[in-house]
Amino acid sequence: MARFQDIGKSVVWALISAALSQASSVVERSSFGNGRRISHGGAGLTGWLVSGSDLCLTIQLSDRIILTPPYPGNKRGALWAEEIIHDPEWSAAFDFRANGEERSGGNLQVWSSANVDGLAFGHCDYQYRNLGRPSKLQIKQSTREFEVLIDGNTCFKTAKAFVPPGNVFGITAASAESPDSFEAFRFVATSQSSSEANRKKERNYEAQHRPPPAKDEKAPSGGNIDGQVKDLQNRLQTISSATTKLMEELHALSATNADRMKEIIRIIAHRDQVSSVDQRIQRIERMVETMQREIERKDYQHQFKQLQDLLHNSHSGLLDNLQESSHRILSSAPRMGFFIFLIIAVQLLLAAAYVLYKKRRSGMPKKFL
Repeated sequence: MARFQDIGKSVVWALISAALSQASSVVERSSFGNGRRISHGGAGLTGWLVSGSDLCLTIQLSDRIILTPPYPGNKRGALWAEEIIHDPEWSAAFDFRANGEERSGGNLQVWSSANVDGLAFGHCDYQYRNLGRPSKLQIKQSTREFEVLIDGNTCFKTAKAFVPPGNVFGITAASAESPDSFEAFRFVATSQSSSEANRKKERNYEAQHRPPPAKDEKAPSGGNIDGQVKDLQNRLQTISSATTKLMEELHALSATNADRMKEIIRIIAHRDQVSSVDQRIQRIERMVETMQREIERKDYQHQFKQLQDLLHNSHSGLLDNLQESSHRILSSAPRMGFFIFLIIAVQLLLAAAYVLYKKRRSGMPKKFL
């Protein structure tokens, strides 16, 4: 029975040690979104100063923080941790997403500085916009090197840079006239000194609750057995309560994941429509650019010369046909001189007949009444 009790206590100590070790490595007041809701009804973010520009405050949801909204543009959003990191060895994991139109603009910065105008160093090119999923940024500093990773890939790493302790973490975002929407899902800061301090607490807890060594192998008395059984029952009840609480958190996490899945499906459906329209526009733009390049690159002087020759030949042929047609019309038409002579002769005959008629009438005898 004593061995069983020792095993039970060892299991309890192991569970408590693992929990303390895991929780101690996270700087809680410089972290958010680490396995729990970020905000409850917009009640603020514990340990962080939240700000925005032009009365358009940063939007806090249960699973994300929208630093700059999709509309309107030219907005600013910022998160600044209140707790100072005193340990020279630390790491930060930041999950974010950037969405916007194809020609949108904006910028997102992660700070570890006591002064916002501090020195910046390091650079790498990475396509993080409109991925449809959060990008994971990791910043690590040890006594040997400083390293930045994006989605598990090393952005840059150097042993010549070292950020001195005594700084705070900050996240700032700004959007352009055609805005990008920056969303912060998770920021987890870990510190080596907090882990060491909590491991000391763990060792003290274990030393205080470790049972005294057995003096002999004699069977314990009935009273001791009852007390040990009762103590074991209490410990098992504590473990059962912790398990129940863990199951409740798992159920809450499952419900949150279901909501996220519904939202992702809705966003994907909308994004498919937008992507289809965007692909059509891109195809049209490529066609226009291809035509423009062909026009600029190809020499049309030869085609213009051929067209000019064709027009000249057509004009010459039309004039020749017109002259030939007019000549035919004139040659096939009756002679006008004959008609004129005939008309004049008829008129002279009529005049002579009229004169002859007058003479005969004047020479006729006149009758008087």
